[in-house]
Amino acid sequence: MTKKEKRSSTRTTQAKKSRKEHGGSLAIGRRRKTRPLNIKQSHHITLKSIHAVGPRSLFRHKKMILSLMKKYSVRFQVKIYEYAIQGNHIHLLIKAQSREGLQNFFMVIAGHSAQRILKEFPLNQNEGGASGHGGQRVGFKFMGYRQ
Repeated sequence: MTKKEKRSSTRTTQAKKSRKEHGGSLAIGRRRKTRPLNIKQSHHITLKSIHAVGPRSLFRHKKMILSLMKKYSVRFQVKIYEYAIQGNHIHLLIKAQSREGLQNFFMVIAGHSAQRILKEFPLNQNEGGASGHGGQRVGFKFMGYRQ
């Protein structure tokens, strides 16, 4: 086997591993190992926002979040078995048809709900700096999942 073939084989193996595991940059230093993401099983997911307090509480915007979840669960083929919307976080028990669909579902739910809430109740300088969010990404943080 040539060096080029070995490199190609290694890249393919690494690509396959990354597609079967989940955790991303948020998991670095927090877990002993990455956990496999099996689309054949349901998963308990937690999405959290540090800015969801007072008028930006997720519970206060429950109807809007539910309508987004209903709309995009159909689009991205994600089945929602159970959910709980708390003040600053959301619990979801879900199952997806594909990994890409699951990732897109998270991005859209987090992004759209954060945009709508912050449009109505923007951050002031004390909460996030002069630019409104201090150069940080505003929205939800993927906290993890359990099988």
